[in-house]
Parts: sequence; structure tokens; C-alpha cells
Amino acid sequence: MRDYRCIALLVCAGLWPSPGAAESAPSRTGAELRWQSGPLSIPLADQAVLELPAGYVFLDADQTRQVLRGAGHSEVGGVLGLVSENPDADWSVFLEYNDSGHVKDDDARSWDADAMLKVMQDGTEVVNERRREKNLPPLVVTGWAEKPHYDAATNKVLWAVAGKSADHEFVNFNTLSLGRHGYISMNLVTGLEALAQRKPHVEILLKRLRFVEGRRYADFNSATDKVAAVGLAALVAGAAAKTGLLGKLAGLLGPLLILLKKLGVVILAAVIALYRTLTGKKKPT
Repeated sequence: MRDYRCIALLVCAGLWPSPGAAESAPSRTGAELRWQSGPLSIPLADQAVLELPAGYVFLDADQTRQVLRGAGHSEVGGVLGLVSENPDADWSVFLEYNDSGHVKDDDARSWDADAMLKVMQDGTEVVNERRREKNLPPLVVTGWAEKPHYDAATNKVLWAVAGKSADHEFVNFNTLSLGRHGYISMNLVTGLEALAQRKPHVEILLKRLRFVEGRRYADFNSATDKVAAVGLAALVAGAAAKTGLLGKLAGLLGPLLILLKKLGVVILAAVIALYRTLTGKKKPT
């Protein structure tokens, strides 16, 4: 239960989109943005390297923060960069590093994806109560666009959650790459109808991301290294909410990302609901 409690506390700690997030899309093609073209070897903090292939462009951490701040987001810590096909592409993959500590993957062998989804779905009622007060259409988590699956050989997990509001459908496609001291997330921003077309891009990037020697998952030293309070199953249920990525991305690609932000709120509610169910408490301490 400690894992889920930690998620709830982290989610409520301020890494969450504010209601006033900008909804206009800032330009990604301005002269001040310095796009780098592949092939390119990109160091990611002091943790990993992304071997960017030809046909992709990269915006470094400082430039990505500039784009995010232009969208009205002041909390941009942990951002590593942005990858796309070209500056005008209608999709992006955002990279972020979280130094959570070493994430145990034991529960990946027995997690119940349907139960995890049910928690997310049940948690939407918390949000929808408030939306009804504002005469807004309810949010619905419709299902897994792709159930979470973990590759123990590479210590990488990916999943996608689909949802809708009124006549709008949206999807959040996430990947986590586990390292010795934390994890790197790569999150695809796209429409539900484009997921099948865009997913191969994420898979290409995921295969080309590697932790450097001494920072790999297998380099973990139980005598000296911090262990994350969040297990992998709980992380999948709450990673998008904890990192605030959905909120940070809102406004970058117009109405699509506004819908993605709303999905993030659903995930937040689900995490809190899960905490209450497991602990019997009305709210996190």
C-alpha cells in the first residue's frame, strides 16, 4: 500500500496542471528554436543516450522548456527534450527524467491490467461531479488503447489509455525506461485515430534509448542506492499524473492537447480513489 500512498502524495505535491494553462498553440518553427537533425547521438542528462536516426529532429531541454513556457507552463523541471519528424509535424514525443530511485519491477509479473483500468474509470466520477456543476460534458475512460506490457530484458514498459468527452476522442501513449536511479519517460502526443500510425515512431526511439554504463538498471546496488517507494504497477497507474506531463503538453498542439490534459485529471482522480480504497482513508495524509 505504501507505493500507492506515495503516488497520491506526489500527485498532490504541485506537479499538476493549473486550470489557467494556456490553450493557444505556440509556434514551434520560430527562428529562435534550434532544431537538430538526425542522425545524432543525444546525451540525456548524465543518465542515458538517445541515438536519433535520420528522418527525425530534436529540440534540446532548454529549447523545449522555452516552448513549454510559451504555452504558459512554469513547472518544466525534468524535461530532456522533444522529438518529431519535422518542426511542422502534428505529433511530438516528449522526454523527461525522474530521479525517483530504483523502481522495483517484481509486480510486473502479476499485475492486473483490467483492475488498473477499473480504478481509472471509477475515479472519473470525482472529476465529473465538478464538471456537472459547470455544465461540462463528462469524461469517460473508454479502455486501454494498449494494455501495459513490460519487457524484463530491456526494463521498458509501454501502455496507452483511450478516453472521450462529448464527441472528442483522445489517447495518451506512454513509455518508461527504467534505470539505476530512476526512469526516463517518452510520451507521444497524438490523436486516437493516429495512434497506429504514430506508434512505430515511439518504438524506434525506445529501441535507441540506452542508459550509460553505471546508470543501467542492472547496475543497481542495494547497499547504497535509494529504492523508489513507487512500484512499477503503481507507477503505470500514476506516472502521467505524477510527472504532470499531460498538463505541460496542454496548449502545444491545440484542442487535442487540452483533451489530453483532461485525461490527466482523470488519472489523478483514479490514483486518489485507489489510495482511499487501499487505506480506508478519506484523503491522503
